[in-house]
Amino acid sequence: MGTLILSDASASVRLEGEHLVVHSHAAPGAASRLPLASIERVLVVGRPAIAFPVLHAFMARAIPCCFFDGAGRWLGALDCHDGRLYGRRQAQCACSLDEDFRLGIARRLVVAKIRNARRVVRRLAGNRSPRTLAAGANARIRFLARILRMARAVADVEALRGLEGAAARHHFALLGCLFPASLPFAARSRHPPKDAANALLSWFYTLMLAEVVMAVHTYGLDPSAGNLHQNGQRAPALALDLMEPFRPACDLLACNLASHAIVRADRHFVEADSGVRLNEEGRRVTLRAFAQTMERAFVPRGAIRPTTLRLAIHAQAERYLAAILSGTPDFRPFRLP
Repeated sequence: MGTLILSDASASVRLEGEHLVVHSHAAPGAASRLPLASIERVLVVGRPAIAFPVLHAFMARAIPCCFFDGAGRWLGALDCHDGRLYGRRQAQCACSLDEDFRLGIARRLVVAKIRNARRVVRRLAGNRSPRTLAAGANARIRFLARILRMARAVADVEALRGLEGAAARHHFALLGCLFPASLPFAARSRHPPKDAANALLSWFYTLMLAEVVMAVHTYGLDPSAGNLHQNGQRAPALALDLMEPFRPACDLLACNLASHAIVRADRHFVEADSGVRLNEEGRRVTLRAFAQTMERAFVPRGAIRPTTLRLAIHAQAERYLAAILSGTPDFRPFRLP
């Protein structure tokens, strides 16, 4: 199984020996039995009723578990703390207070994100008629290249955040040309998403953030002490930092699912909490697609051996650990092939 995702549809979860028993609202009277040995990571969305012995079993087996509310906002994670990793977290906190280190890491992450975003836009545009792209799209693509050059030379983190925001606005404007008319995307909206396309993007970002948080915990790091995002907030700054180069992969997946009508606005979404969110069928469809994407093999640029997105996330977390232990921001973020 690998990843277990418990959402609002999961009415209750209890422990029986070495198995989880999951009762679902969707099938009253039926239950699923899942061996604990098959579970590598857990994502909890919404408020399923999880018995405490289940959480105890996750902690005892060091199974990472992340929690998000029904809208996909981060709540927290089980931290299977190991005191032997104190030195790693001490080095991490010291580096997150070092302005030169923070800038070096943040700059590399933003550059990788913008490069990957341009790669995604070009890939999507290459599969469409030139008439699909609105007037000014080429200018936006050129402007992304300009921001990329500026990001490589920026002198402080605050200015870098500004450049990253400008790049995101142009990137989302380009995505608006590439989503189909049946599931249109006009502008990015969050908390709550205002339309189906934004709900789809937010859902994939939630799933990707969970993957990164669990990788960060695997390497004994604190997901809250980062470089680009503000420390001291509720959101996990380091996990959000390391997620940035992977966001375009979520955009690519969302656009492809919409374009091939695998996800449909009239079937897979529901209005909720003054916004729009995926319904249960929509979550099942997208979870399947996301899992396949995370496990699909590819050869990274400049590499020989194939990898997967999940392995790439762990490799990036491991490289970040090496950077903080050395005290230098010599760090290579993920690059889309």
